Amino acid sequence: MTISPESIRACQRIRAGIGSVMGRIIAEVAEECGISPATILGRDKTAPIARARQIVMFEARKAGFSLTQIGRVLGRDHTTILAGIRREIERRAAE
Repeated sequence: MTISPESIRACQRIRAGIGSVMGRIIAEVAEECGISPATILGRDKTAPIARARQIVMFEARKAGFSLTQIGRVLGRDHTTILAGIRREIERRAAE
């Protein structure tokens, strides 16, 4: 598996500024889900990875980050972040 330049830039953003908190959220979710942080930041859309990414979105929003801030770190737009948060809320309500 090769890491794209986009994923490398995303990892660099995690280490800077707001990224320290986001980096911890991503690292914790990645560890819980048994995947790497780079995978969460990547483009893979398989169900387990998408779910892990949506958990990151949900937890980051709970931590007070804006949709735009979360989107910048994850390399997605704010509408994708909002949709992911809504999916995670629905899953949690159903459980």
